Amino acid sequence: MTAIRRIAVLFAAASVFAGAAAPAFAAPKAAAAPAPLVRVKVDVWRAGEDGMTNAFVDVVLKAFQASPGFEATSDGAEVKVQVDAIGGDPKGGHTAFNYKVEITPGGQPMTLISGNCYEDTMEDCASFIVDKTYSVVKKPRPVQGQH
Repeated sequence: MTAIRRIAVLFAAASVFAGAAAPAFAAPKAAAAPAPLVRVKVDVWRAGEDGMTNAFVDVVLKAFQASPGFEATSDGAEVKVQVDAIGGDPKGGHTAFNYKVEITPGGQPMTLISGNCYEDTMEDCASFIVDKTYSVVKKPRPVQGQH
């Protein structure tokens, strides 16, 4: 028996001998469950029909789908993300391209981000786009693993 438990038992026994009612010891209360995460609905659009844009949009779409803060859907989307991969320039064995992303949250002005990426680092670029969209939407980013 732990020291704290012994003290509680002795206190209860002393109270009973003294004629007082034994105190009721309640189990500790469980922590309240966290509020469910509200996912922002995002619609990812293709600005072009070339192979590089299609491949990049697929990677961006998967990044939004994997993100706990977004739900990729066209139905009732709160945010529109339009992606365009411009060019495809082979450099040192890698295909480099520029991208342009328009982020339009409902009722807010459009935010334009652009950058360059390599075909073999599309996932990193897509992660950057998801992070940037979080900051534009101004919703707190959920803790990784929270769904």
